[in-house]
Amino acid sequence: MLPLVIYFIVIGQLFSYILAFFTIVLSLVLLYAAKNTHAYLLKSRFQAYHDYLTGLGNRRYFIEYLDSSLKENKNKYTYLLLIDLDYFKTINDTLGHDVGDKLLIEVSERLTQLSAEYNNIVARLGGDEFCTLSDAFDTKESCIIEAEEFSNKILHKLKEIYFIQDSSLHISASIGVSIINNPKLNAHDFLKEADIAMYEVKSAGRDDVVIFNDELCKIIESKLQVERLLRFAIQKNEIYLQYQPQINAKNKIVGCEVLARWNSATLGQVSPEVFIGVAENTGYIIELGEYILEESIKTVV
Repeated sequence: MLPLVIYFIVIGQLFSYILAFFTIVLSLVLLYAAKNTHAYLLKSRFQAYHDYLTGLGNRRYFIEYLDSSLKENKNKYTYLLLIDLDYFKTINDTLGHDVGDKLLIEVSERLTQLSAEYNNIVARLGGDEFCTLSDAFDTKESCIIEAEEFSNKILHKLKEIYFIQDSSLHISASIGVSIINNPKLNAHDFLKEADIAMYEVKSAGRDDVVIFNDELCKIIESKLQVERLLRFAIQKNEIYLQYQPQINAKNKIVGCEVLARWNSATLGQVSPEVFIGVAENTGYIIELGEYILEESIKTVV
């Protein structure tokens, strides 16, 4: 627009001055519109890639960042931490979402502070789940050493007392770690590995760190197979009962204990220590209990 303004002024006529004036006005309008549009686009992009509550990167941001990191560090090692707060739902349900939100904000600040010391990035995947990603390492050993050190610092830092709305809160975390060095896998695969490790922490009692490995993968796959096959065990008549007599002080049988046993067509004889725990965790124990009660009564009758 500037050459037009100069041209109209050089003409030196009344109409050219009017045209120059309107050209300047139009330029200002276009500049204002461009500035607002640019600000809107920046805001939209920020909202698309960041968590509204904590300001951290969100799942979309972290996945794209992790994919980019995988391409840049093909022959190096990095570690991914999946951090899940223990019993956060209890705090949310008893003290309210306002307290829960403020707790999440303070947790994010502590994680950001610690991550900055190690030059790691941190993101909130959703709910009470956070994720961090490290810089690249030349060796697996150095990567694992720092992953363990960083994880333990996080556990210690997150267990420090929180003062929120006249409440003193304590919280711990379960951390699953995935060591990244396989270019054939994508970001979702490594998140899944960390997730498997994290849930192993949950099942073992929480407030700890587990690093994903092949042995852990086999254990999880075995549990999943047991869970999948157990749901069809009753239909296939694979569950049977054994009766253990109960004897009193006079050596007389006064009753019996009913024991459930599972002879799977695929897995063979499965120990009750294995399938009872799986049934309890999946809720299948209710159906299994009804079946045992029904078969026991049939035996008595």
